[in-house]
Amino acid sequence: MCAKCISLEDQITRYLGFARDVDALTKGRICDLVLHLQKQKAAIVHGEDTVQPLALMSIAHVGK
Repeated sequence: MCAKCISLEDQITRYLGFARDVDALTKGRICDLVLHLQKQKAAIVHGEDTVQPLALMSIAHVGK
């Protein structure tokens, strides 16, 4: 993975670590995360679909 992907993965990990209590998660927070990832997608140099699977994985993780 390139440095930008690793940085993005770190951001997701920090976000999910902060929001471990799923009951405290609001739909707005998840939407904010997805919007943030969509903005980051433009900055990723390789792989058109690099960010989307991370976003889906993150939302699936939060939803458990």
